[in-house]
Amino acid sequence: MNKQDISDGVCAYLQGGLGNQLFIYAAAFSEAKRLDCELYVDISKYTKRDPLDRHKETPRKPELISLGLPGIVIDENSPWSGNSPRRPPLLRVPGSGSRKLNVFAERQASYNAAVESIQIGTTLYGYFQSYKYFQTVGDELHNLLLGSNLTNPDQAAIDALEGKQNIHAHVRRGDYVDPVVAAHHGIASADYFARSQKLLKELQGQTALSVFTDSPSLVQQEFGRMHDYSIFDDSELTTFGAIRALSQGSALIMSNSSFSWWAAWLMTRNSSKPIIAPRPWQNNGSAAADLLLPDWLTLDSR
Repeated sequence: MNKQDISDGVCAYLQGGLGNQLFIYAAAFSEAKRLDCELYVDISKYTKRDPLDRHKETPRKPELISLGLPGIVIDENSPWSGNSPRRPPLLRVPGSGSRKLNVFAERQASYNAAVESIQIGTTLYGYFQSYKYFQTVGDELHNLLLGSNLTNPDQAAIDALEGKQNIHAHVRRGDYVDPVVAAHHGIASADYFARSQKLLKELQGQTALSVFTDSPSLVQQEFGRMHDYSIFDDSELTTFGAIRALSQGSALIMSNSSFSWWAAWLMTRNSSKPIIAPRPWQNNGSAAADLLLPDWLTLDSR
């Protein structure tokens, strides 16, 4: 298969679930706009992995491409197919066209301003979990996401929630309860959500809580002593449809999840609704200073 020449643009090398895919895309979208060049959206990691790469992440799908966002999607025709950008140039697959490409690899969790100096022909490799990577295109990206493709069930759920005044909460469990994953990410406890609900009652007089979760039965057990909450069944929604639905509340209590983050960002881009995020963001004590927006509140996650 002939490889796509991507030397005339900026490439977003997608990894992880939809939340992470959105961060990577947003950073590359911003740089492609700055450089006035093509934007390539590389999904090759999901179909043909590099045999020399290490993989500990939860298996995901390239869900971002279903949103219909701007960019040229490349898969097995990518110069990075089976040939991760983490490889040094001399170890890249001969004949793939990748040896002549530059890679901007994320070396730190915080924002790296050096990204503003990359040139055409660069692939972004990392997760880029900071709003600072796309501040200059925030409004445009917000409008693109609000106008992206939705299924009929997605739209029906969003329409049903619009205008209601419930507090929304995202309770991430799923793979987070795996001991290895939990040791890295940590888990926002039921007590954190109870304290957040109490704080929002003080701030805006509301307690009614709609809980979005990937583990309804587990949440019912954990939340047994809490009052005035209901489980929102998003099983018929796409991942982005669930993010959009989550963003429709009067306030949001986040988990330490990029899924939560994008719902919070969409909710508050053009409003001042309260957002509560857990701290620390990860078990290593990371405060996520460049991830969480300055006006978002934080509470101890334990």
